[in-house]
Amino acid sequence: MVEGPGRSRTRQQVHRPPCGCICSLHCDLEKSMNRLSFVLGSFALLTAVAVVGTQTVSTGSVAYTGDLDPALLQAYQRDLGLNEQQARETIGAETRASAIETALEQAVGDQLAGTYYDSASRRLIANVTDESTAASARKAGADVRFVQRSGKQLTATMAQLDAAEADKDITGWFIDPAANAVTVKGLNQAAIGAFLAKAGVPADSVRTVIEAERPQTHAEIVGGMEYGINGQFLCSVGFGARKGSANGFVSAGHCGDTGSKVTINGSSAGSFTQSVFPGSDYSFVTTTSSWTPTNKVNGHSQRITGQQSTAVGGSVCRSGRTTGYKCGTIKAKNQTANYAEGTVRGLTSSTACSDHGDSGGSFVTGANAQGVLSGGSANCGESLFQPIGAALSGLGATLVTS
Repeated sequence: MVEGPGRSRTRQQVHRPPCGCICSLHCDLEKSMNRLSFVLGSFALLTAVAVVGTQTVSTGSVAYTGDLDPALLQAYQRDLGLNEQQARETIGAETRASAIETALEQAVGDQLAGTYYDSASRRLIANVTDESTAASARKAGADVRFVQRSGKQLTATMAQLDAAEADKDITGWFIDPAANAVTVKGLNQAAIGAFLAKAGVPADSVRTVIEAERPQTHAEIVGGMEYGINGQFLCSVGFGARKGSANGFVSAGHCGDTGSKVTINGSSAGSFTQSVFPGSDYSFVTTTSSWTPTNKVNGHSQRITGQQSTAVGGSVCRSGRTTGYKCGTIKAKNQTANYAEGTVRGLTSSTACSDHGDSGGSFVTGANAQGVLSGGSANCGESLFQPIGAALSGLGATLVTS
């Protein structure tokens, strides 16, 4: 057990990676987050345009026509089974779907029962319970699916579960838009049943999944890697950021407490000036004047210029010291994870592989920051990340985008 200001954490399940990337880090965050240069910008947009509120979104097919880094194509081939043409079509379709999702949420918001990206049709699916919302969704360019449970019902169920104390055998819960249900995950059915009863949620109103293990925060107690905490622990840089006049970077909250000292390549680099964990999982490290934050991410060829969230079902890639650059798809949003160290809410789940030592690392889609790694399963089955929007809002920070 290691204790820090404001909380204590059991470090057997807080993992940080071994030396590697740190050997290439020198005197600025640009060197700690290098090789990002694929510029999203030239799409082939075909056919009609739809207007939702004040938003205009293309409703035609899209294909990304700009440069793609070989490392990105390799990751798409290896992790998603997509060749170059399929990758271009996927990137274009997912960018279009994300834009439609944003416009639709602004226009009809809580009238939706969730949205998700369908990789087979390459279309955004909007769950609705009434014809008026369906008409708005169609106008926005989404495909409509009528469902039984409304968004308000699903949100209310989540609120009941969030208000209840979860046993250690409960691993998490989230809204699954494809299933139109709240999913509760646990190590056994008895624990799930007891948790539902405690929360006052009928068992037949949720979907349950039995898992073999609890999620773990991904940081490892070993010597030497991307950045060190108090000379003992190690984690991964998320994104270059600024808070007022202070330069630094966003990472995971479980990586260090407020006041914890940070080193990069063995040299003093700054300290944690804000850290939130559990509840959420984000932090801000203020760096010394020797370090300059950039909008680059290791292994990712495109500079980060925004933070538009990718829809459920869309692709996402992540970067961290231990496993490097990996890609997968978004499984669920607003997921609650019941770690041994405490419950964290509002996470996004993905299939992008991560492992011990990747904590705090970047999740990206194209030019958009998605979030920082919180934790996941030990066998690469699931990675959970803290969405960047909530992190920046909580920290009062802004991304470096140029």
